[in-house]
Amino acid sequence: MKNIKKYGALILTVAIMLIMLTACGETNNEKSNSEQNTTSEQNTTTEQVSSVVIPDGYTEYEDSTTGLKFAYPSNWINVGTDQIPVFADSTTGTTVNLVTESITTGISLSSYVTASKSAVQSAFTIDGTIDEEEVKVNGVDAVKLTYSTTQSGIDMTLQQVLMVKGQKAYVITFGSQASAYNDVKDTFAKILSTVQL
Repeated sequence: MKNIKKYGALILTVAIMLIMLTACGETNNEKSNSEQNTTSEQNTTTEQVSSVVIPDGYTEYEDSTTGLKFAYPSNWINVGTDQIPVFADSTTGTTVNLVTESITTGISLSSYVTASKSAVQSAFTIDGTIDEEEVKVNGVDAVKLTYSTTQSGIDMTLQQVLMVKGQKAYVITFGSQASAYNDVKDTFAKILSTVQL
């Protein structure tokens, strides 16, 4: 419990960042239904993953509203809410969080990423640049953003994976102290490999 208090600022900062990002989607009421459908189709692939293997020592989480699933280390604790789950390693303050946002206007993944980057840059002082990488998450097009910032005197490295599928945007955020990032990025990769939409 002592470590939770020690890393509370890190966990709280990441949770606040998630809440701020839920408002990053943009609207464009001028899009027609056919444009919305085309945009949504461009954000996914027909490639399907038959099964996802949950690593030993991991627990699966399923969002009851969207059905999105991912697994996290079993020794991590849930310090979030039903709306914004936040799983944390109480010994290091490393976290994984999920934010889901309705985007009824059919916003593209590219537009959502641009809006997200703008929201991050407006809310926080970024140390360096925001690295952007196009990735697939079990057959779904996604963009991984990685950046560093300092909050409450703690140097942090954050990795966010943004996906748009149908009329929903999903943001999975991994956070750690910058000094621990290289030690935990394999854990982040394992968690990401278990994501199912």
